[in-house]
Amino acid sequence: MRRLLFFMLGISMLFPATAQKKTSIHSETYTQWKSKSPIGISIYYDRRKYDHDYSIQTVIGYIPAQGYPFTTDQAGELLESYSRDYKIKKNITNTIRLQVDYWLFPFLNIYVLGGKIFDESKLNAALQINYIDLPPFSQSIKTDGWIYGCGTKSEFIYHHFKPQIEYTIYWNHFDEISNKSIFQTITPKLGYIATNNKNWIKNIEIYAGATYNHIKFKNHYAAYYDEPTLQQIFAEIHPSEEGPLLPHGGILDAIILKNIHDWNMTAGIEIEFCHHIHYKFETIFLGKETTISTGITYRLFGKK
Repeated sequence: MRRLLFFMLGISMLFPATAQKKTSIHSETYTQWKSKSPIGISIYYDRRKYDHDYSIQTVIGYIPAQGYPFTTDQAGELLESYSRDYKIKKNITNTIRLQVDYWLFPFLNIYVLGGKIFDESKLNAALQINYIDLPPFSQSIKTDGWIYGCGTKSEFIYHHFKPQIEYTIYWNHFDEISNKSIFQTITPKLGYIATNNKNWIKNIEIYAGATYNHIKFKNHYAAYYDEPTLQQIFAEIHPSEEGPLLPHGGILDAIILKNIHDWNMTAGIEIEFCHHIHYKFETIFLGKETTISTGITYRLFGKK
């Protein structure tokens, strides 16, 4: 990961030298360089679907202990981490984010982002206790929270072609679950710009490239078996005993920790309208992440 970051940084440092040679000739093909609108305010909507199977590292589960009446103070019986199977599949997030960027130079942009995130995923588990298979466990998990991060991108234009590279790091903070996930993306791509200064559409850029994802995913979930399932579990483990169980007496506590490395393809279009308004649509596909992103940017303080 570090070698890749240094390699990408080295490429981005080559952009300024090339850009300085070409901007004097080709700056008129890109109105953002020509008008020097340094600050942009964007609103984006992102819908991401992760198809990774997040394998469990730690499972701590309790079902009612022997003896009645059962109380929440009793430790119960431990579901060991040799569980046969534990996965979170099809994790879907919807994000509404605000992004503010600043062009330090015509070839270098930095930005910060923050917004609201809504997460929906399905937890599937097949556990054992005393070498007895427990009933399959499945639960849909819905939560919301906040997203925040920062990034940078470097680009230049050569005869309407625009090589570019972008790096982003962001964190999710959910209100109802313990979450310490870190997401990093590196996206090299190549765009082509068609310029038209005769009407209200100024520039149309079409681009394609690849996205490298490095995800350190750590979530802490607490889930519950329902009462009929608990009755069934207790009857299998302690067939000679009878007694009532409290509702939701069984707790499944899970900590998921996994580093994910993945490449995806990316493609998109950006349209610049008059009065410094940009519309962007982007998609990520052909990998374990599928993303659709759309947003509008308004650039401030441009020179007419």
